[in-house]
Amino acid sequence: MAKTTKRGWMPPTAGVFMIITGVLGGSRGFTAMFDGLFAGGFFRFIGFEFLGWLQIVLAIVVIIAGIVAMQRKMWWLALVGAVIVAIHFWLLGILAIIFVALSRKEFA
Repeated sequence: MAKTTKRGWMPPTAGVFMIITGVLGGSRGFTAMFDGLFAGGFFRFIGFEFLGWLQIVLAIVVIIAGIVAMQRKMWWLALVGAVIVAIHFWLLGILAIIFVALSRKEFA
């Protein structure tokens, strides 16, 4: 007989938080990347292109983690995504960490 677990609202909510912040972080990464490519002087020196690419990669990880959290598949990836969100958008990130941590039993 299959084990049934109560499916709560916390993983999908954390997933939505992660997807929203991933999209916002990715757009911010594109902005930083293009500012670094087309700007000169100090902005080119500090490597805005690299920071933009790094932000885009982290945004992709966060979006994937949000999808995984909504599907309740890999708890560790959802938690990593929530921690990355907390670095950029602290309020939504802390809420996502709490929601993912408290719903550990719902994940496969």
